[in-house]
Amino acid sequence: MDIVFVASEAVPYAKTGGLADVVGALPASLAKLGHQVTIILPCFRSCRPFIRFPSFQPTVDVNVGERRVEGVIKQAESTHEGVRVLLVDQPSYFDRAGLYVDEHGQDYSDNCERFTFFCRAAFAAMEAFDLNVDCVHAHDWHTGLLPVILQHEVRHVERFARTGSIFTIHNIAFQGLFDRRQWYITRLDDSLLTSDRLEYFGRFSFMKGGIVFSDVISTVSRRYAQEIQELEFGGGLDPLLRHRADRLTGIPNGIDFASWDPANDPHVPVGFDRETWKVGKRESRRVLREELGLEQREETPLLGIVSRLTDQKGIDLLASTIRELLSQDLQLVILGTGDHHYESLFGRLSQQFSRQLSARLRFDEGLARRIYAGADMLLMPSLFEPCGLSQLYSLRYGTVPIVRAVGGLYDTVVDATPATIRDRTATGFHFDHYTPEAFLSAIRRATGVFRNQATWARLVEQGMSQDWSWQKSAKQYVELYRRATFLAGARSR
Repeated sequence: MDIVFVASEAVPYAKTGGLADVVGALPASLAKLGHQVTIILPCFRSCRPFIRFPSFQPTVDVNVGERRVEGVIKQAESTHEGVRVLLVDQPSYFDRAGLYVDEHGQDYSDNCERFTFFCRAAFAAMEAFDLNVDCVHAHDWHTGLLPVILQHEVRHVERFARTGSIFTIHNIAFQGLFDRRQWYITRLDDSLLTSDRLEYFGRFSFMKGGIVFSDVISTVSRRYAQEIQELEFGGGLDPLLRHRADRLTGIPNGIDFASWDPANDPHVPVGFDRETWKVGKRESRRVLREELGLEQREETPLLGIVSRLTDQKGIDLLASTIRELLSQDLQLVILGTGDHHYESLFGRLSQQFSRQLSARLRFDEGLARRIYAGADMLLMPSLFEPCGLSQLYSLRYGTVPIVRAVGGLYDTVVDATPATIRDRTATGFHFDHYTPEAFLSAIRRATGVFRNQATWARLVEQGMSQDWSWQKSAKQYVELYRRATFLAGARSR
């Protein structure tokens, strides 16, 4: 199949979150299955070092609001064989310090204009490069207009007459909401600004457009696909998602097993696998404690957090329980940046309890990998979590995750109950209620099991044996592409 990904970010070109990891990895797995994949991205400032300079760099002109805006489609160096990467270059829109927000953390005031241009320019790029397009795969609100434009403006073009569309929701909390006074910018027909289409409580939503007009909708875990149909997690779009439930599928994200391999990770002091993890993790733990200035206490469990320090990641639970945790026989390492009051709190406490707590308030991939390799447990107390990747990394590296049972955390971590320990399926620990008491209870359960070396070894080894590679998920996406193409073809007949 010929598949075109259209997204606002992808590793290694531009990244603010998990969306970039998915768009950076899934196309490579699809290419290995024999499919032709093109990725179209905005040419953000971070993309510029990847630009190649072939002779063919077509110019496109698209209508945005009351004017025509010109852009140049450039080719980027691809990091995966069989995957082509195109960049939509329009410096006034995309050559900025941030992808979506300014230096004060505020959304750019022209985001509606920027991503209207990007969506329209993406179709122009497909035509300029004469792409065959069996299916367009749009990701998150930034590309929510693609299925709308496909259905209502370019379907008459032979190239797109039978093109299917998939819209993937990576995080429903960000919906691309704009004042209806900006509707004219989209150049969409006014008949689409209704409550059963793009209108949303007096505004309009790019994400809603993607949900309403795509042939198939996906999200990044089975549990999250259920949750977003509920009032608590649906962000106001739950009635629409229930209405389109027959088109909604949850497919868990994967990780790149070649890159995330504790046996060959250059950041890990001693490589290890499922057979040699005891020696490898013991040395990784020793080196990590030495690096962080923590006391060498072999019988004491070392807990890690690699996360943005925000309420969505459950950091308010950690903040409210951290003194209780530090009164117990455990050690804790925190790596990440986020809300100032959390950074300030953890920074102060790491000075006060320097032999027991280390807070490194930065992004550091090397240290993150050493934490995955050296910690005994990983904490992920998320308020909500569409999929999550850290728990997959930790399973791969023999670190037992303690997670709130939501979204992809529920799907990918099997709670250690007497039954699952007995049948050797347990891989971690769940807690359900978003309360400090439930969080602490899960940690106590985990540290209790940790004292039983044989049971703990079964958890570690079962986690390390899980296959959360992209190959499994890629095959599921192929089935969705086929379904979307079938539905589009049936509609065109």
